[in-house]
Formats: sequence, C-alpha cells, structure tokens
Amino acid sequence: MSNPHTEAPGATPAAPGTDEFLTALEEAYQQVKQVRRSIRPADRLGNGLGLDSLDAMELLLALEQRYGVTLIGTVEITRVDTVAELHELVRGLVTARTA
Repeated sequence: MSNPHTEAPGATPAAPGTDEFLTALEEAYQQVKQVRRSIRPADRLGNGLGLDSLDAMELLLALEQRYGVTLIGTVEITRVDTVAELHELVRGLVTARTA
C-alpha cells in the first residue's frame, strides 16, 4: 500500500487542503517537540504552539521538504502569525510553483 504522504520521485506536491496541512503540521510538530498535539487554524505560531526559534525552524524545514517550497528566509514568512496564515502561504507557494 502506498503512503499518501510521499510523492513519487520528481512529482510535484499538490497544494494542501486544510485537513491535509493540519495533519502534516501535527506530524512535524510531534517530530520536533516529541509530543502529540492537536493543531487548529487559529493557533498562533511560536509561543502559541510552545515553539522556540529552533523548533520553529525545524517545523518550517519539515514543511519545505514536504511541499517543495522555500519558507525560511522569505519576507512572506515574517508576516505569518497563525497556522491559517502559514497554510495560505504554503498553498500559494505550491500553486505558484505548479502554475
């Protein structure tokens, strides 16, 4: 059975829907913090999720790898405050790359 979270080599990931993005974020959060947590769109990044700067970088790296986008070091990421805003940024970057 194939893993729905992996893409074929060379495949372009599709823009994530809300549920898929929240699942991906929860999985990355669990890897970084070593604890499970339910994450909602209204949750604030950083202190709201209990992330220090290193945790946040690791979380963003996991999302970059999963969706094939660049988040770290971009101006757009500095404007993101909530999970919903992060989701919209990732969706926009994936959509722009595949257009």
